[in-house]
Amino acid sequence: MGEKMFKGPLPPDSQAEDAGMAALKESIEREAVMWDEVTPNLNTAQKQVRRQYKVYRLTLAEELVPIAIERRIEIPTKRGNILSGQIDLTDEGVRDLKTGTAQRGNAAQYGAYSMLRRAEGGDVAHIIEDFVRRVPIDKPQPNPEEIRYDINIAERVASQIINQVEDAHERFTATGDNMTFLANPNSMLCMERWCPAYKTDFCEEWRA
Repeated sequence: MGEKMFKGPLPPDSQAEDAGMAALKESIEREAVMWDEVTPNLNTAQKQVRRQYKVYRLTLAEELVPIAIERRIEIPTKRGNILSGQIDLTDEGVRDLKTGTAQRGNAAQYGAYSMLRRAEGGDVAHIIEDFVRRVPIDKPQPNPEEIRYDINIAERVASQIINQVEDAHERFTATGDNMTFLANPNSMLCMERWCPAYKTDFCEEWRA
């Protein structure tokens, strides 16, 4: 999309696919990999990257008109903290590209993006998630799903979460009570790889 924004036409398929393969390799080398039933090995992953790219290219990429891509915006909150976000693609609204085996609700993320965009003087005519599902290699690759979010609801959700985070930070600063920040041991992110508080004295909730 950057190529389209700066030069007009989309890049050749080979160039885009090579970039995808390089990004996949870099990600695997940088992070631990957890294979699953849908993507059991590297060879399958490479094939899935290629066909997810192709279905995006054949459907959405031709019609989208990007104003900006992957641009970080930061604004101060009313309490003096910084709200920061990096919007995947900005056109006349906000668009975010998601992949995975299941589509999930992301209203808070997109509401924050919308507030950031409007704070810098931009218009937000829509919030759309472009979801490219990851499916087993022996199944047909579905077309991207364009999932529209209500702008007002998304911004209200984001505002409430920002307020809750700032309230908790103020209470913790005043009391030092580690239970101010409730953990979620049921989350897949409750592990040492993702959480610096895991198995420390600060977080007591992971214990049986």
